[in-house]
Amino acid sequence: MKYQYNAPFNVILLRYNEIGLKGGNRSMFEQKLLTNIRRKLVEVPSIDFYEDRGRFALIHEDESAFTETELEIIKDKLSKVYGLESFSPGFLVDSNWDIIKETVLKHVPLVHAAHTEGRKEGELIPYRTRARRSFKKFPLTSNEIEIGMAEILLTRYENLKINLSNPEMFVGIEIRDNCTFVFFETIRSLGGLPVGSNDPFLALMSGGIDSPVACIKTMQRGSHVDFLTFHSHPYTSKDGLGKIAKLINIVNEYQDKPGRFY
Repeated sequence: MKYQYNAPFNVILLRYNEIGLKGGNRSMFEQKLLTNIRRKLVEVPSIDFYEDRGRFALIHEDESAFTETELEIIKDKLSKVYGLESFSPGFLVDSNWDIIKETVLKHVPLVHAAHTEGRKEGELIPYRTRARRSFKKFPLTSNEIEIGMAEILLTRYENLKINLSNPEMFVGIEIRDNCTFVFFETIRSLGGLPVGSNDPFLALMSGGIDSPVACIKTMQRGSHVDFLTFHSHPYTSKDGLGKIAKLINIVNEYQDKPGRFY
C-alpha cells in the first residue's frame, strides 16, 4: 500500500499499539513518545501535535502543508522511533461529508495513477476504503462512508475491485468531533515502547553482531542504552574501537538521544 507522490499534506497521523495496553500511567508513555518524536524532528521547524483521546497527529503550528523536504525527513526519522506503530501523511479537514469527498476526489487520481503504472492493460487494482468514526453525531456510519466512497470510485475507475483483506489502493478516513483525517497510505514504524520509558542500561560492546542486536532489543522495550568497551592497546589494534564507534552511531539512530560511549 506504499506509494509516493507530491501532495500538500498538512498532517501526519500517528499510531501506537503496545502503549494502548497500559493502564493509568498510559499518558506517561504517550508523552514520552511525543517528546522522542519532537527530538527526532528538530530539522522540521514549527511542529506541533494534535491530541484527542489517544489519537495523535503531527502538524505545523499554523496547520500549513509540509514541504517535500520536510516529508522526506519525517518519513526517515519516524521509521526509527520505538513506541510508534505506524504513521500516515494526510490531510486535516473539517468533519463535513462534502469536504471529505472533495478532498478524496482531488487527490485520488494521483494515487490511482501510481497504482496503475506498470500494470498490464485490464489488470484490476485491489482497493478498499477504511472509515473510522469516533464522532457519533456524524450523519453517516462508518459502513455507510465506506460504501458511499466505493460507489463513487468504482464508477470513476473501471480497473478497481473491492478487496477488504489485502488492498493495494487504500483510502483512509478517520472522523473525529472537530476534524477529519484523510490519507492514502500507512507506513510501518518499529512498535514497542518509547525509549526512555523504562530503566536505562549499560551495554558491553565487543565489535561483533550480538552486542548491537542486544542494544536494539533493549531499546524496543523502552530502555535508553549507554555503551562500554574494553581494549588492550598496544597488544590489540585500535581499529576495533573505530568499528565499535561506527556500530554505536548506527544504533544511536534509534534512541531518544545519543548514548554515552565509555
